[in-house]
Amino acid sequence: MELKREVVEVSAFGYDKNELLEKLKTERKFSAEFMEQFQVVVELVKEYQNHTKNEEKTARALVKEEKESAERARLREVIEKIRENDPKMVLEPESIEESSIKNLKKWVKDYRASVKAAKEAEKQAKLDAKEAKEAAKQAKLTAKREKQIAQMEKMEADLKKWNDKVEFEVLSFIGKLEKPDDHFKEMKAYHTRIKFLVQIAKFTENVEGVPEYNEETIEDGDLKEMHSRCKILNQLTKLDNPIDYGTEMTIEALKEAVVSAKTAVAN
Repeated sequence: MELKREVVEVSAFGYDKNELLEKLKTERKFSAEFMEQFQVVVELVKEYQNHTKNEEKTARALVKEEKESAERARLREVIEKIRENDPKMVLEPESIEESSIKNLKKWVKDYRASVKAAKEAEKQAKLDAKEAKEAAKQAKLTAKREKQIAQMEKMEADLKKWNDKVEFEVLSFIGKLEKPDDHFKEMKAYHTRIKFLVQIAKFTENVEGVPEYNEETIEDGDLKEMHSRCKILNQLTKLDNPIDYGTEMTIEALKEAVVSAKTAVAN
């Protein structure tokens, strides 16, 4: 079923448009009166249009004012929160009411950017400090390693020199000098052992009663104790106060005897 659109006849001043046009063409008096009334209508239309525009303008201004008021309230809340968290923040309450929305938004944006930049700077400073600390640590480790290598080279020279001072062949660490992390402690302990053996042999020239011992098998603890006693007894011999190795005096008592002998010599 086809729908038909209803045609609404347009009329003006009580006439449809065709009738009105015909009367305007044929009746001079009617035409003159019509034009007078038409001018009144034109003025009314202009006034109505201006009124409508003003109302729309007022409505838009009201909406804008409401939006700005809501936005200012939001920004005020944001700024107050910032002030609570950051007492150093400089923006007085009256400035919030006097400043434009644009300036307030810019202030908040700039503040947040400065906070972010400060956090990034702090983060970078921590990273720099961490890197500096790590670099210092590595430098310290490098210095320690170089020092240990130098010590190992010196100990290697000592071991080579002492090779004919003991009854067995002294070990060489020549192939391990560049690996202090793996061999420094081992070499230092061995160097100390050989040094003690060489020194004991020298001390025994002045100390009586030193028991026999096996240079290769004597325990490190026993060797250290023998070295300490021989060293002190050697000092006493040089101070014209010789004491036999077999004395029951303790190490502490022997040290006191050295002090007494030195005092006697001084007097």
